[in-house]
Amino acid sequence: MWARRAGGLALCILAATGCDQERPAQADPAQGRAPALAERGALDPAAPGARARFTDITTEAGIRFVPRNGARGQKLLPESMGGGVAVLDHDGDGDPDLLFVGSSDWPWDAEAAGAQPSSLALYANDGRARFDDVTEAAGLHAVLYGMGAAVGDVQGDGRQDVYVTAVGSNRLFVNDGGRFHDGTDAAGVAGPADLWSSAASFLDVERDGDLDLLVGSYVRWSRELDLAGDRRLPGVPGRAYAPPMAFGGAHPLLFLNRGDGVFDEGAQAAGLHVLDDKGQPLAKALAFLVMDLDADGDDDVFVSSDTTRNLAFINQGAGRFVEQGLELGLAYDRFGNPTGAMGVDGGFFAHDERLGLFVGNFADEASSAYVSLGQPPFFVDETVALGLEQPTRQALSFGLLLLDVDLDGARDLLQVNGHLEPGIDAAAGSQRYAQAPQLLLQQRGPEGVRFRLLPDEAMGDLAAPLVGRGATCADLDGDGDQDLILTQVAGPARVLRNDQASGNHWLGVTLRGQPGRPLALGAEVALRVGGVTQRLRVDPTRSYLSQGSLSLRFGLGAHARVESLVVTWPDGTRREVTLPDGVDRVITVRERVDPADVQRALNQAKAQLEAGRGGEAVRALERIVELEPQSAPSWRNLARARLASSDPTGALQALDQADVQARSGALPQVSSLYLRAVSLARLERPAEAAPLFEQLVRRDPHTAAVRFQLALAWQAQGRADEALVQLREAVRLDPSHGAAFYQLASASRRAGDLDAFRAANREFLRLRALYGDAYKTPLSLEACVHTLAEAAGQAARSQRRQPPAPSSAVTFVEASEALLGGVRPAAAVAVLAMDGHGRYTLVLARPDGALELLSPDGGSRRLPLDLGDLSGLTDLAVGNYHDDGLELVQPGVVPRRRPDLFLTGPAGGWLLAQAEDGSFADVTRRAGLESSAAQRARWVDHDHDGDLDLALVGDAGLTLYVNTGDGRFERSAELASQLGPELAVPAQDLLALDLDENGATDLVLARGQLPTLRIDNRRAGRFALPPSPPGPWPACARVLGDDLDGDGLPDLVLVSAGSVRFVFDGVPGEPLVLPGISVVDACLIDVEGDGWLDLALGGVGGDGLGRVALLRNNGRGVWRVDSQAAGLDELSLPPVEQLLAADLDGDGDSDLLLRGRDDTLHALANHGGESGGLLKLRLLSLMSNSGAIGARVELREGGFLSSRNVQAEWP
Repeated sequence: MWARRAGGLALCILAATGCDQERPAQADPAQGRAPALAERGALDPAAPGARARFTDITTEAGIRFVPRNGARGQKLLPESMGGGVAVLDHDGDGDPDLLFVGSSDWPWDAEAAGAQPSSLALYANDGRARFDDVTEAAGLHAVLYGMGAAVGDVQGDGRQDVYVTAVGSNRLFVNDGGRFHDGTDAAGVAGPADLWSSAASFLDVERDGDLDLLVGSYVRWSRELDLAGDRRLPGVPGRAYAPPMAFGGAHPLLFLNRGDGVFDEGAQAAGLHVLDDKGQPLAKALAFLVMDLDADGDDDVFVSSDTTRNLAFINQGAGRFVEQGLELGLAYDRFGNPTGAMGVDGGFFAHDERLGLFVGNFADEASSAYVSLGQPPFFVDETVALGLEQPTRQALSFGLLLLDVDLDGARDLLQVNGHLEPGIDAAAGSQRYAQAPQLLLQQRGPEGVRFRLLPDEAMGDLAAPLVGRGATCADLDGDGDQDLILTQVAGPARVLRNDQASGNHWLGVTLRGQPGRPLALGAEVALRVGGVTQRLRVDPTRSYLSQGSLSLRFGLGAHARVESLVVTWPDGTRREVTLPDGVDRVITVRERVDPADVQRALNQAKAQLEAGRGGEAVRALERIVELEPQSAPSWRNLARARLASSDPTGALQALDQADVQARSGALPQVSSLYLRAVSLARLERPAEAAPLFEQLVRRDPHTAAVRFQLALAWQAQGRADEALVQLREAVRLDPSHGAAFYQLASASRRAGDLDAFRAANREFLRLRALYGDAYKTPLSLEACVHTLAEAAGQAARSQRRQPPAPSSAVTFVEASEALLGGVRPAAAVAVLAMDGHGRYTLVLARPDGALELLSPDGGSRRLPLDLGDLSGLTDLAVGNYHDDGLELVQPGVVPRRRPDLFLTGPAGGWLLAQAEDGSFADVTRRAGLESSAAQRARWVDHDHDGDLDLALVGDAGLTLYVNTGDGRFERSAELASQLGPELAVPAQDLLALDLDENGATDLVLARGQLPTLRIDNRRAGRFALPPSPPGPWPACARVLGDDLDGDGLPDLVLVSAGSVRFVFDGVPGEPLVLPGISVVDACLIDVEGDGWLDLALGGVGGDGLGRVALLRNNGRGVWRVDSQAAGLDELSLPPVEQLLAADLDGDGDSDLLLRGRDDTLHALANHGGESGGLLKLRLLSLMSNSGAIGARVELREGGFLSSRNVQAEWP
């Protein structure tokens, strides 16, 4: 506020009376200002664009606010400071309302006895700049010594809340929908009662989506300190206001939002406490500017500090700042001196990469213009170069704004001026207490960007002097240009309508952020028009103690069309907005569209694309990219659909957009390269396609489709020998690739290799007979990992469906007699088959070495097979390992599958092949599985050749037996070379699931006391340990996986003897302790048919008896122990060794099968769980993997999503 001075106003007065090199002219008392002020650097009022006339409409607008300041002649410093004004939309009607902040009488003032008027005044706008005082109706009557205001949204509900700073405790007013309540105490943001707070700003310091609150402190002030000194102005009777040097500095406050509307103060821990050379607080803050000062993508804070150096707090992430004002060149003016800094505004003012910070200073100090240079930025004081030195030196400036007054696309500069001392007119001839505002229009010429002062006669009523303090702007009357709102000390506020008549066009942009941060504070909009890019930021904190509009306003000049508009949202994501035709209006851009619309279109598009209906998929996907233009996967899906519709040119256009939306600097996505290369090949441009396919082979050497397409491109170029090599590699990688065999036969015939021709042709004819004429022909969109429709973009995917209503009552009862015909002996149990009515057949491996089948009608059949003692059996896996698994019968009859069995335990493993009559034969030796002892067994098509391989874990670690396709298995030696010593670590359980959505089944190993290990399948038989994260995860004994939270992605359950952890998005949660049970086995079960998978756990209790625990899933990541309510605690059970969930009684809910440690089988029937219903699907694959193990099923309707991963033959 004050200039550098050694004693009171001495230095200021000397400058005013002749020390300056250019002596100012004498003041004109009639005008209230020195005439020289209008002459320095002024525009010719007759020049084009030199008029921006304003009309004072305060009275007709209904604004009658006159602030109190409690002045009774004691000259206390706060009385001279004035208050600010905030623009907000308090009632959500889209019109800018106004909140004025005033002060009050002092509490010790005997003349101020009785009730005082409100220090705040809220005026509601009708959209035409007609206002009603709604202070009382809105609940904002408050008496405090107010200073400024900040507008934000502390609860993330989209309603604009208000924080008011004061001398003394501050106040938070929470918006309940047009009416406010005082939420100060509940939020914990009052601050110390003896603090003098000035500016305030809402910002997301921690980037957690919740708005935090930064509050500036001016000086450590008290009435006693103020009255301790006796300062005088020459020729003026009585005391003068004390300068800020008479008081110490004060630290700011930083209130961090916990996420529930309650705040914790953390300024010191955040690095915001700065000390002077005496170890005292340095800052004397009067204004903030929140922006990215160092161009690293996060929010920094510039502090305008009065008579001490300015501060620049640079964000280090995680809620930490480092002060670097000196290092950035922002601390001092160009002479190396601190200034009496007050209001501040900034931005990209010159249509280039230069960031400008403009600071209003005390009298006889020109305003400061700090302009960034280079990367990382360093700021240089360009006050002289920009033409601001002479026009602004004499004025004492408080409020300061950058705004485009005449809508020409250039940001102009407004300064609102006024002195502190009413008697300054007599003490200094060149100064006036009331001073006229200054408007400097930006002009661009041969000398670059300069600001030129607009003369009084061109400004209209704006030229009237006032004791100016706060200033802000907004389009109050809806005509497109920005009107002005000014405050002054103990004088009426002013509203000035912008009556510029340039005829220029404009565009207003209002952003709506995602839930939790709907105001989108910190977002940036880049608008390109006429070949020039304008950039504006959503941040209302600007000027002096004031807040601007959250709606941005762009001047377009004579241009009636916008070339592009790109929004960078607060989390750093960029989105280019497709603009409808038309300007001179306000548009609303939403960060997140209705997820139900996106999901519905995505559901249709994926189904249509997978069904080969390309034209329908194109229409659905075009809708998706309109809703989510920033989603690269959606653009790639559109390219796939256009290729399937024989539109390779359109596919290339979609891929161009996908590349634009992809991460900057990232390598092109492999699928994008593949689709682009195929599109070029379809356009008969093999010279362009071949290099892309060559690059793809280097990046994805194990996908047969890539090799095949490269061969076609080389054939088109006459490179027959090289193409032949790629065709051979393609059929080696994918023995079911009919088109590759066809091309290989043709190429072999041309090469004169008749034996190779006959072999390839024979295989092609076999595949054609098996799969039909249309299977993988060269002209179809070849089915491979790169042509599969991708999942939704991040914005849509993150919209998990809403949790269900409160759970219904579900109980489990002992039902072994009814469902099993009594308790039965079993060393292992599995579901073998499902009939056309959805009823299951169970297969039991009995301890005596026999197999028993339990049919849905209650019948039992013992198979003539003697495997010896099976009492130590640990697993029974059902799956079809060879291509006799599906009997194709006449239409209308359900095809019958013939799954095989693999039994394993410490003594060894048995492979049992099912014959046509339903009997089983022991083929272990013939299959090469004699040494297959293990703890767990899983069928998995690890190399995607259509044959099920066998993955085992046990004391020897992980072993993979690869199916050769002729009934034999070979132990994989490549797996050991790929994974090294991690492979041999003993493991207790194995999960086979596609965790990274690349269409390949990954593996997760539970290893007891060692960390749980994730192994990624890189396709074509290649495995690798991923970087951490994700994995390794905490230790566990059992691992389960499926979609637990309704987002379409697999989640994990890590089960230990006494606790459970859930892993969402690769991040393990805290352990959930399970009292009263030592867990041995677990299974996922949808208890009540609501689509949310619950968790059943079996083991032994502290009393040595069997226990089953049930954890209910509420869909919000919270799991509730529900064992007692479900009746499970009342059951008498043996210690549990195995749990299995299946609808045993066909009533539409999931029951439980449990096998005890004593090798007895029990059934627990679910009563009450059928309320949500149950959908059973029969998946039939034409490959030897007839049960489609490894597939994923998604059921979607609008925002509802339920997905399941097929991990076993049934259920």
